[in-house]
Amino acid sequence: MAEDKARNRVPSCDSARARNAVFRPQGPAVARMDFFNGLFARERSRDTMLVDYLPIVILMAVAVGFAAVSLIITHLFGPRRPNPVKLSPYESGVPPVGDARLRFSVKFYVVAMLFIVFDIEVVFLFPWAVVFKDLLAQGSFVFTEMAVFLGVLVLGLAYVWRKGGLDWD
Repeated sequence: MAEDKARNRVPSCDSARARNAVFRPQGPAVARMDFFNGLFARERSRDTMLVDYLPIVILMAVAVGFAAVSLIITHLFGPRRPNPVKLSPYESGVPPVGDARLRFSVKFYVVAMLFIVFDIEVVFLFPWAVVFKDLLAQGSFVFTEMAVFLGVLVLGLAYVWRKGGLDWD
């Protein structure tokens, strides 16, 4: 019976364990605070911060090592039997005829650049469309802004179309 009382006894304030004990709350909120406190703490040394980059350095070393070893192995063990057929350029099953340095019309580049510009602008519409319902709860300002954005795009497209930037002739 005396042992049970000793085992369940609360340490007194005089004991060393009670003096050194620090009240520490637990839970996810405390874990988040510890993470951010550790992230922005000034007492972190330069060595401990560099250790955080170790997995990235290892991944980069493995990637570069794999590429180098693959190139070396294919160079050492790959077959080398060149002949005129293997050394000739090949495109679409038709032997190349004429000069490869033909001049292209500037319109090709204009259409390509216009495609890239309008394609990138459409990419901006996807994230907006995904959260459209949530944004409407904030008011109609978001819808008005997107209408202005699309209006500018349509005006740009009309201008390019009127100037003949989309014609191949």
